[in-house]
Amino acid sequence: DVFCGFGAKYNNTSICGIGLATVVDSLLAVKKLVYDDKTLTLDELGQILKNNWDKNEALRLTVKNKFPKFGIADKEVDEFAANLVKKLAAMINGCKNVKGGVYRLGLHSITVRFNMGQTLAATPDGRLCGETTSLNTRASFGADREGITAHIISVARIDSSDSPNSVTLDLDMHESSVRGENGLNAMYATLKTYLSLGGFSVHYNVLNSTALRAAQKRPEDYPNLQVRVCGWNALFNTLPKIQQDEYIARFEG
Repeated sequence: DVFCGFGAKYNNTSICGIGLATVVDSLLAVKKLVYDDKTLTLDELGQILKNNWDKNEALRLTVKNKFPKFGIADKEVDEFAANLVKKLAAMINGCKNVKGGVYRLGLHSITVRFNMGQTLAATPDGRLCGETTSLNTRASFGADREGITAHIISVARIDSSDSPNSVTLDLDMHESSVRGENGLNAMYATLKTYLSLGGFSVHYNVLNSTALRAAQKRPEDYPNLQVRVCGWNALFNTLPKIQQDEYIARFEG
């Protein structure tokens, strides 16, 4: 073991900000519904969320599909996200822990967001009770409707130095988009663009929903199919069905 006989040089502790896009989209939805447009009072919105958007599906879909979202290069939304991270960083970074190190903010959620989502009530961004929260620092699934470049711009507007324990962007690319030399160059360009804008790290998943559905039905035919989780790959067939279903939905969108 690399640590054997030496002990840890750094005894820092990470506190992860999970569901960034869920929080940003939710707070801005509250701002628009309650304070800007005055469509609802805060109490009325709270009751709607308590009832899991029941009898308010039209409003939920409007919020989910029509309101500004993190991940579409909307400068106002992105600046709100960046300021939120900066305030969170000021509360966490540098505070001493009990091990002689310090606390550091990390913006990654790994798979904890599935468990958290199962017990989290409905949120103002249109998310239903029990649904997972957003992944790492990427947009909520389906919200990155302006394409991959806009998605990159939004996340890159977050100051990476505010989150020393990583700012991780997840990008989904259909396998057809990276075929051939032009496809690989396009994929490389997304990486160069993100890093040139100050981005920290990026995860790619290059898949298609047809293969994923086939692997779910006939796992014995796809023993080596891998997906990117968070800093590591996992065999698709070892994931719980709820996680498999999410990957399939991401590549059907």
